[in-house]
Amino acid sequence: GAPASVSEFLPPAALTSLIQQACASAGAVRLTMPADGALSFAGLTWGSSTSPQVRCIEGLASPGDSVVFSGNATGAGLLVVRNADLVLAGPLRWEGWIVVTGENVSLRVTGQDTKEVFGAVTLIEDSPTLPAERFTLNVQGWLNVFYSRGGLGKAVALIPAAALEDNYAFLPTVISQDHWHALTP
Repeated sequence: GAPASVSEFLPPAALTSLIQQACASAGAVRLTMPADGALSFAGLTWGSSTSPQVRCIEGLASPGDSVVFSGNATGAGLLVVRNADLVLAGPLRWEGWIVVTGENVSLRVTGQDTKEVFGAVTLIEDSPTLPAERFTLNVQGWLNVFYSRGGLGKAVALIPAAALEDNYAFLPTVISQDHWHALTP
């Protein structure tokens, strides 16, 4: 697969706007971090392929809080973790879009269990400076991210139409398609 890279298509402000509007929508399930800065989920099921969901988790203002997924976690739709680290510690299968955004955030992957995302994963770090020892992406286990137009479509369908319309100006004006066709003599 392709390595992680910086996208030039949508600036962080546009993505942040999309995410904020999706999390403010009527169908979004919003969770907040407890005062101790630790939120753990084991064996969760958040949405399905036929019924995707928006799940938004708001971290604390101070760094060091984390959301940990362990056990067999499955879901579909849009998962947003804001101002906290997302730690994938157990088996995971997500169909859609996972976004980790805010200040002092990271995506950490631990353990050898299979973790698969069919769609996309986006990290938006808003801190002006980070400590030298801090990693925004820290993979110490297995993580497979498979680009999936279908998975992303499930997530994008959950974002209010007005939010998408506000960001059309950021999309490329020229679309090209590269393809090949095998010929048998």
